[in-house]
Amino acid sequence: MPWKMIGLLVMLVLVALFASLNLGNRTDIGLGFTVFKDVPIFLSLFIAFLAGMIVMLPFAIGSSRRKRRSRKAQARPTDGAKDAQS
Repeated sequence: MPWKMIGLLVMLVLVALFASLNLGNRTDIGLGFTVFKDVPIFLSLFIAFLAGMIVMLPFAIGSSRRKRRSRKAQARPTDGAKDAQS
């Protein structure tokens, strides 16, 4: 059974339910130079979530690259090991 896909679909249904229940809840968002009036709460939460993902993306990519590099370095035999085999 594709549990990840089922989990994703359940999560999407919950997000859609949350958004539909909060359509009437609105707020003003001030950025210092401008004010956005009557912004739905779910939209501001969604934008904050996306901003957090974008900020963390370079850290996640950098971490996986470092792990790959260290695995390659461990897999390569050192020069001393080559001399011992010869």
